[in-house]
Amino acid sequence: MVTEEPLLLPVDKTKGKKWKVITWSGLTKELNKVTYIAVPMAVVLVSQFLLQFVSEMMAGHLGELSFSGVAIANCSS
Repeated sequence: MVTEEPLLLPVDKTKGKKWKVITWSGLTKELNKVTYIAVPMAVVLVSQFLLQFVSEMMAGHLGELSFSGVAIANCSS
């Protein structure tokens, strides 16, 4: 089982410090973790937008009535 560690770890209270200093290496590790989660979400969001966009483009070639129907259908979803 993988254990997750927060970016700011509690430090020994005898030294008088409450939190560990954020370093560049720690920040880049944390950004890599966030990017690993965020990139697939962004790809799905763009794909959903492109699916609606392409369907409107195709229906636009069929005529004004078809285009209007697809545009209304895409607005409600």
